[in-house]
Amino acid sequence: MKDITSLDCIVHTVETKGIKVFGMQKCGTGTLTEYIKDDARIEFGHHGTFIDRTISDKSVLKFYDSSVRSAIDRAGVFRRQYKLDNEKVNVAMVRNPFDLLASFYFHGRNGSNNIGGAYGDSRSSSPGFKKFIRSFETPSSKFHFIAFHLGAFYPYYAVGGCGDGQFMPDYACKLEHLDTIIEHLGVWDQAKAEHAAEGLLSHNSTRPSPNIDMYDDHMVATVNKFFGYELEFFGYNIEGSTDDRICISKSEIPNLEESRINFFTKIARGE
Repeated sequence: MKDITSLDCIVHTVETKGIKVFGMQKCGTGTLTEYIKDDARIEFGHHGTFIDRTISDKSVLKFYDSSVRSAIDRAGVFRRQYKLDNEKVNVAMVRNPFDLLASFYFHGRNGSNNIGGAYGDSRSSSPGFKKFIRSFETPSSKFHFIAFHLGAFYPYYAVGGCGDGQFMPDYACKLEHLDTIIEHLGVWDQAKAEHAAEGLLSHNSTRPSPNIDMYDDHMVATVNKFFGYELEFFGYNIEGSTDDRICISKSEIPNLEESRINFFTKIARGE
């Protein structure tokens, strides 16, 4: 039985205040946006971060390959910041870290932000994907996707300022229950679903197989160790969800460990 208590609370708030959805890459925000774009009660916050601007754009950008750095800079990725709306319920989308990492790597031809291209053949689970996962064993300032140092859901945390390490949105909604969320919000109908599906064809992944077949025991242990916080508190493991929660209240999500924040800010600032 799915736990829809928190979801009912969100729906009730939507009727009076509206809802603001925060999204990050590969957490279903493209799909959600297609479904809710005609609903005046719901606002999509786009991709961004709660990271304090004292962590400069350039210091983070320098960790990316030169081939994608200029494109990221032009797009202003690190200049887009989330802003909570006190008049609405603020919701963030999250996804099983095992699934999220695979989706990042196998997105399109070269992976999101060229992750696949940086580690080898993005259309094969070996050796590139394995190299990517094992890079978490020895994180350093040369790590290809530096933001993952902070955590799988790094955009949703305040870092470098007031409320350091806090999960900022009111709720985290699990992507695995997106159909239930959309249906509960009352924005689902067959015509809109078919239109959204057509518009999302460009998001098709090239991942070769299910998660359980893509991770060997060593890779599973690596993800379990590095993303233990996310797996424990958001309820995931290699097989999927470990609980029936659809949405998780901010009050249930502990702050990030200070050591993780300090490590991230140190290397992001080039110290």
